[in-house]
Amino acid sequence: MGYKRVDVDADYGVIRAEKDETLISEARQALRGLLKLKFPLPGKPDHQTTEVLLTLRLGSQPRQMLLRANIRQTIWDSNGNSRTLLCSDQAVYRQLFDQLNDALARPN
Repeated sequence: MGYKRVDVDADYGVIRAEKDETLISEARQALRGLLKLKFPLPGKPDHQTTEVLLTLRLGSQPRQMLLRANIRQTIWDSNGNSRTLLCSDQAVYRQLFDQLNDALARPN
């Protein structure tokens, strides 16, 4: 899904990964910057970071691993303001769990 591992805490079974995305083209960013020199424009979203926090622990059955995931998105606008939202879309979590399951099922 394009995430890069940021932190791993093996003692507590925690993995944190992030993915950065640009929401508008560089040309549009440059044009907007030039226009803002002349006119007071409201901020528009221009990039975002999606953070995944995975917590793992052993289950009660042999070879069972319990996994908890939290996904947060921080969106920055062209004025440097940001807002962070906790993802509650079940489809996003299902996609994450399916891809993790597929990765674990592949032979090494």
